[in-house]
Amino acid sequence: MTDKLLHIEVAVALPVFNTFTYSVPETFSDVALTGKRILVPFGRRRVTGYMLGKNRPPNREDIKPILDVLDAAPLFPETIIAFFMWIAEYYIHPIGEVIKCALPGGLNVYDYALVSITETGAEALADNAAPEAARAVLNLLKESPCRLKDLRKKLKRKLPGAAIHSLQQHNWISIHRKLKSGSARQKTERFVSLANPTLPREKLTKQRKKILDLLTLSGDMSLRKLTRVIPTTTVTVKALEELGYVSIYSKVVYRDPFGEAVDSDTPHDLTDEQQDVISGVMRYLGRGFKTFLLAGVTGSGKTEVYMQLASAVIQRGYSVLILIPEIALISQMERRFRARFEGKVAVLHSGLSPGERYDQWLRIKNKEVSIAIGARSAIFAPFSDIGLIVVDEEHDTSYKQEGSLRYNARDLAVVRAKLEKCFALLGSATPSIQSYYNASQKKFVEISLEKRVEQRPLPEVEVVDLRKSRDQRGSRRFITQELRSAMGKTLERGEQALLFLNRRGFASFPVCADCGESIKCKYCDISLTLHQTANAYRCHYCGFSRPTASSCGNCGSSSIKHLGLGTEKVESAVQSLFPDARVVRMDRDTTCLLYTSPS
Repeated sequence: MTDKLLHIEVAVALPVFNTFTYSVPETFSDVALTGKRILVPFGRRRVTGYMLGKNRPPNREDIKPILDVLDAAPLFPETIIAFFMWIAEYYIHPIGEVIKCALPGGLNVYDYALVSITETGAEALADNAAPEAARAVLNLLKESPCRLKDLRKKLKRKLPGAAIHSLQQHNWISIHRKLKSGSARQKTERFVSLANPTLPREKLTKQRKKILDLLTLSGDMSLRKLTRVIPTTTVTVKALEELGYVSIYSKVVYRDPFGEAVDSDTPHDLTDEQQDVISGVMRYLGRGFKTFLLAGVTGSGKTEVYMQLASAVIQRGYSVLILIPEIALISQMERRFRARFEGKVAVLHSGLSPGERYDQWLRIKNKEVSIAIGARSAIFAPFSDIGLIVVDEEHDTSYKQEGSLRYNARDLAVVRAKLEKCFALLGSATPSIQSYYNASQKKFVEISLEKRVEQRPLPEVEVVDLRKSRDQRGSRRFITQELRSAMGKTLERGEQALLFLNRRGFASFPVCADCGESIKCKYCDISLTLHQTANAYRCHYCGFSRPTASSCGNCGSSSIKHLGLGTEKVESAVQSLFPDARVVRMDRDTTCLLYTSPS
């Protein structure tokens, strides 16, 4: 290391648009690598930063040094930085916030202001020397120190900065900044191994011999697993360790997000169409960027195409990224890929715990798997050698992220494929207008699967014009004679019928019968929906609700007409039409969601 300090480019995990230059002291010169998190000073704070590479020494001498390196190994490869930069520029979003959004949650370190009462403050409180407003603060701090923002919450009123400054000037309170680490970290387990297999075992108890025989046969085992096999192992193993027979050590392990194991699967025989699609795509492997639009009818075997393409790509030394629109659909796809590619599959989605997501991220980063399957956030998977990106059901609007960083994962898949110089495959039975247009303009290569596997027939579809029944009364307006007849025949055969409606509640448009004003949310200015079961009007945007006994906010009339329909009204109508049938309503109001956070 020369006398001159190394200068690096850093993105900080704050809503600021620029990157910043920091110096690297000699202490960290060997461990400061691109892709690691570091702790840096930023104003009066200490925040998490992300190393983006070396930077030219600036023409100034007051460059701040980094404070610490937080990771033993880089969290993301250098090749993905250009992707982060593109997202930040295109979506006009701070680069540090982009990287923070991409990484597993619960990793960042941040500092906070901790306020505590001083001895002088305690004396002023005891002598009633402090004003009433100051005494309220000091009384809270006398119980225990707390964060500045929590102090304001506990007071349940505004606490101006001038008041805090005044308390500090009187030396009644002290403020210190403390670091808080993230919640996500690697999991460790205690393992047991044979320390000296040559030691005599004749005088050992039967249980101790059994433990040593099991370790000889199976090799190193976790203490937890050993305890399941042989009860009271913990005490016995510690005794064996003291005698020198075994050693106990800690080992980093991955949390398992998959659950039960799956039976192995083998590739299926392909149809001529499937073989043509795979051959057409594989011609471009290793020849740069290309995007394909696979338009395949339902049941045409698109998933088998994905798996056989993935197998060919992996055999050539590349990795595969599979995007699925909904978390609920990942399980089915993940099980099929695990059956075909045992031990090579990782999953990434927001339904995982912070620890599970962190483990899966590390498995991908450490190249322990070749395939990553996940929802939209999986587009940030830390592969450095992607050969194929698949976007299944590419038309689905769930690929749009509506959080602080707003993006469309389908579009980002194409961008990342271009930057990684690989190919992207967008699959759908009903391609989006955007993808269809890009295919017509020759930006995408259109390929298709027009026949179902084993020549299975497509279901018959009949479109019924509801305008013909708009003058009908009651449920006949939305449950037409054709639908009623089809449901009746289905039930007679002992089969089940599914009715889909994209509206919850009983009535989606309650209006005043006197003045015609709709019953609106006072925050969102949209019509409330009547939920008859809950006996309330509810806003489906912000959650605001008001009782059904409420009168019109415009004229005060209590005469409200309930127009429109939702799943509750359909359920009631079906129960009336088919009283002997078992009717169940399945929507957000009745069903416990497995995953509620966005991916």
